[in-house]
Amino acid sequence: MLDQMTEAERETFEEHYFNCRICVENVKAIDLMSRAIQPQPIRQPVRKWRPMTVAPWAIAAGLAGALTLQPILMHMAPVAQVAEVPYAAPAPLTTESRGVAAVTKLPAGRNIILYLEITHDPQYTQYRWDLRADKAKSLASGTVAPEKTNAPIPLLLRPLPAGSYELVIEGVRKDGNRSPIIIHPLVVGGS
Repeated sequence: MLDQMTEAERETFEEHYFNCRICVENVKAIDLMSRAIQPQPIRQPVRKWRPMTVAPWAIAAGLAGALTLQPILMHMAPVAQVAEVPYAAPAPLTTESRGVAAVTKLPAGRNIILYLEITHDPQYTQYRWDLRADKAKSLASGTVAPEKTNAPIPLLLRPLPAGSYELVIEGVRKDGNRSPIIIHPLVVGGS
């Protein structure tokens, strides 16, 4: 699409895209959803049981059950709910600067998407990430294979209460020893 624009139009588009948080969040959410879609396996046909005798009875039983339970279910039905779009961090968390990174501020009480950008180092056979509430308590963790480091890696986190957290990224060597690569301080809620 950018090839079809003039230089001025392209600069205007890029300036809007990189400065508009809503557009960036939408593109990141679409990217996450497209990565999550996997082809569904082909279902094997199920053996039918005498359709001429079982089907009418099954249909009658289902209708009787539906008519009986309909008033109860309609009374208990919740109000329609709208799915919440997760909050996407404004910038990916990278391993470019070794040590401790700048603080990333996140909202409390919302699902959060963090994108990790890991620069692969051949001495590591995999990478480990660990979300910690303090130095010892791990809230979530996972591993990343080196071949997955060629693109941003989305991490979907459940809502976190207000407080300070650390996202620690470690490299794992062939012998199993781990070396911290970077610590990303996260502040949820607050100012």
